[in-house]
This record gives sequence, C-alpha cells and structure tokens, in this order.
Amino acid sequence: LLGAGGIFLDKNGHRFVDELQKRDFVTGAMWAHNTGPYRLVLNGKSSKSIEWHCLHYEGRGLMKKYEGAESLAQEMGVSIDTIRQTFNEFNEAAEKGNDKYGRKFFVNLPLVTDDTFYVGIVTPVIHYTLGGLKVNADAEVLKEDGSVLPGVFAGGEVAGGVHGKNRLGGSSLLDCVVYGRVSGASASTHLTKKLTKGGGASAGGAGKPVNLIVDPNTKSVTVS
Repeated sequence: LLGAGGIFLDKNGHRFVDELQKRDFVTGAMWAHNTGPYRLVLNGKSSKSIEWHCLHYEGRGLMKKYEGAESLAQEMGVSIDTIRQTFNEFNEAAEKGNDKYGRKFFVNLPLVTDDTFYVGIVTPVIHYTLGGLKVNADAEVLKEDGSVLPGVFAGGEVAGGVHGKNRLGGSSLLDCVVYGRVSGASASTHLTKKLTKGGGASAGGAGKPVNLIVDPNTKSVTVS
C-alpha cells in the first residue's frame, strides 16, 4: 500500500516519518511521535493501482472510502487547510527530491484534496518474533557450545537467527514452510538411523532389522 504512494497522517493531519522505511523504524517513530491514531492514506491514483487490495480491505472494514479530503478532515476533526498543506508539502518534496523525513520514492502524485481516498487506521502490532532456538542448516537445535542437541529440531518462529535483526516482508511463511520441511526430513532421517542401528533394542541385544514401506498413493510410511 505504501509502495503504491500511500502516506501516514497523525491525528493532527501531519506526516511524521519516511513511510517506506523498515517496519521496525516506522513502529519506533509511531511510539516516539505518540500522536495517534495514525492513518494510511491512498489517493485515487494509488488506490486504482492496487484496486483489488483496497476493495478487499474495505469489504473487511479495514479501509474506508472518502470522496474528497473534506470528509476525511471532518472525521479526523482537523481543518481541511491542514490536510491541504500536508499534501502540498509532500508534492513539493517529491518535485525537489528532498523530503524532510528522508523519503526517496514517490509515485501516483500529486496529492490533491479534490480526489477519492482510501484510508485505514494503522497501529504497531506484534505479529512475528525474531528470537528463538539456534539451529543449523538441517534444522537441528544447537547447544550453547554449538554442538547438536540430538533429536530436537525447530523451524518457523521458534527458531532464531534466520533473518538477523529484521526480515523481509512475506518471508515468515517461507521460513515456516522451508524449515518445516527441513526439520521433518531431518527428524525422519534421525529416527530411521536410530531404528536401523538398534536404538530401540533391549540392553545387551542387537537391534532387529527394520523395514520401511512407503506408499506414495496413501502418503503413508509403515515401519515393521
């Protein structure tokens, strides 16, 4: 939404941050500015370029359509002149390539009050955790000394260190799927090795041979 040209407005109708900064930066700016509620505003060109998303969010009650900035200003309880000034400052920053908040990318301009807008209230939320158990490339959990903790595997948000200090948008699902499959394969390999080496045999006796029967039709594995 922001990449399509959206801007953030605080409760007084002013911008306060480079909207295209990383999410942790923008969240920090929201906490520091402390002038919510914050609104994400898309003009007619921006909303048209991502129309499906706007209609989807409107249908779910997450965005509201305004015909003209006057109605938006009334709902916010601010002067339309304040909104107009904010828009003019943003347009000027785009023309000169010198935004006081450091924004470098501008599309679907100009912002004018006589336009159609899609607006949604935004707020910081916790939706992903970066910390977790340290794992290797095989999703094996590691001890503090870096050695493998046998038989323990982790993937997704329970594992840490995969993304560093921040992550790319959309990569959390990739993380879950990839390391979910890796941890499953590693766990299967670990169990198979344990069974075939007689890990489950009684003390003093050799392990019995193990047969694995894989049925691709039923996607089942039988151990005998």
